[in-house]
Amino acid sequence: YVLATVNDSVQQSDILVRRYDPGAVSQWTQQFDGLVNGTDVSLALTGDSAGFMISLGRLTTMQGEPSTMWLTKCTPTGQTVWSALDPGPVSGGAIAMADESGEFIVVGAIDQGDNNAFTRRYDEFGAELWTEVFVGADGGTDTASGVAVDGAGNIIMVGREFTDAQGFNILIQQYGPDGSTGWSTT
Repeated sequence: YVLATVNDSVQQSDILVRRYDPGAVSQWTQQFDGLVNGTDVSLALTGDSAGFMISLGRLTTMQGEPSTMWLTKCTPTGQTVWSALDPGPVSGGAIAMADESGEFIVVGAIDQGDNNAFTRRYDEFGAELWTEVFVGADGGTDTASGVAVDGAGNIIMVGREFTDAQGFNILIQQYGPDGSTGWSTT
């Protein structure tokens, strides 16, 4: 799969998803537009072993309004299974498959007066199962920008934590499959 931000005929960016076969032949292309000729941005994608793909981005759905976190799932042949907007004060940063059931994880930043890092698990249909928020001890902007899931289903979120003394530190936070907080290091 390739995920890209591309310019359309009216010179506004859209999100493009393309699947290639092992011989680098394009199998299908989907282009997503927020429908108001605004700036739409691709962020990340993940796929499962059956060939289903989930994309993460930001779509502009109303002129003059900020873009909204967007998720979509496509079949192995390129048909859209579902698309969802998250109107909450969140910005996605990364996405990973959680397990073979089709559940997946998104990490990013959530605005709670200042930005804090969030980790969110979704079911196979894009419904939120749980959200955990990391708030650094010194306040300020904390964000998550990477995520992986280990063989036991534990989620590893990577980001940055603001500190008064040092500016920003690298943050690594583990969560259990159920969202329980595990180990953490900076």
